[in-house]
Amino acid sequence: MATSKLPPHLVESGGMKRCSVCAYPFGTDAKTSLSKAFTQHVIEVHRARKKNGDGKQATARVVRG
Repeated sequence: MATSKLPPHLVESGGMKRCSVCAYPFGTDAKTSLSKAFTQHVIEVHRARKKNGDGKQATARVVRG
Protein backbone atom coordinates (compact mmCIF):
# COMPACT_ATOMS: atom_id res chain seq x y z
CA MET A 1 0.00 0.00 0.00
CA ALA A 2 1.35 3.44 -0.92
CA THR A 3 1.68 5.99 1.82
CA SER A 4 1.22 9.67 1.20
CA LYS A 5 3.49 12.23 2.77
CA LEU A 6 1.86 15.26 4.29
CA PRO A 7 3.61 18.60 4.02
CA PRO A 8 5.23 19.90 7.22
CA HIS A 9 2.64 21.07 9.73
CA LEU A 10 2.42 21.90 13.41
CA VAL A 11 1.51 19.16 15.88
CA GLU A 12 0.86 19.31 19.62
CA SER A 13 3.46 17.38 21.61
CA GLY A 14 4.31 17.70 25.27
CA GLY A 15 2.41 20.96 25.66
CA MET A 16 4.31 22.57 22.77
CA LYS A 17 3.75 23.01 19.09
CA ARG A 18 6.35 21.10 17.05
CA CYS A 19 7.19 20.58 13.39
CA SER A 20 5.68 17.32 12.18
CA VAL A 21 8.80 16.51 10.14
CA CYS A 22 11.73 17.24 12.45
CA ALA A 23 10.05 17.86 15.86
CA TYR A 24 11.57 21.35 16.13
CA PRO A 25 9.79 23.07 19.05
CA PHE A 26 7.99 26.40 18.70
CA GLY A 27 7.47 28.29 21.94
CA THR A 28 4.65 30.69 22.66
CA ASP A 29 7.17 33.43 23.44
CA ALA A 30 8.24 33.83 19.81
CA LYS A 31 8.88 37.38 18.63
CA THR A 32 6.72 36.76 15.57
CA SER A 33 3.45 34.90 15.35
CA LEU A 34 3.53 31.11 15.47
CA SER A 35 2.35 30.81 11.86
CA LYS A 36 5.04 33.19 10.61
CA ALA A 37 7.76 31.44 12.62
CA PHE A 38 6.65 28.04 11.30
CA THR A 39 6.47 29.29 7.71
CA GLN A 40 10.01 30.66 7.99
CA HIS A 41 11.20 27.33 9.48
CA VAL A 42 9.73 25.35 6.57
CA ILE A 43 11.30 27.68 4.00
CA GLU A 44 14.73 27.69 5.60
CA VAL A 45 14.99 24.06 6.74
CA HIS A 46 12.72 21.78 4.75
CA ARG A 47 12.74 23.44 1.34
CA ALA A 48 16.50 23.96 1.51
CA ARG A 49 16.94 20.32 2.51
CA LYS A 50 14.88 19.15 -0.48
CA LYS A 51 17.14 21.11 -2.81
CA ASN A 52 20.32 19.80 -1.17
CA GLY A 53 19.07 16.24 -0.72
CA ASP A 54 20.49 15.85 2.81
CA GLY A 55 17.21 15.26 4.66
CA LYS A 56 18.28 12.69 7.23
CA GLN A 57 21.37 14.59 8.34
CA ALA A 58 19.52 17.91 8.67
CA THR A 59 16.77 16.28 10.71
CA ALA A 60 19.32 14.70 13.05
CA ARG A 61 21.03 18.06 13.59
CA VAL A 62 17.75 19.81 14.45
CA VAL A 63 16.53 17.10 16.81
CA ARG A 64 19.87 16.83 18.62
CA GLY A 65 20.36 20.59 18.78
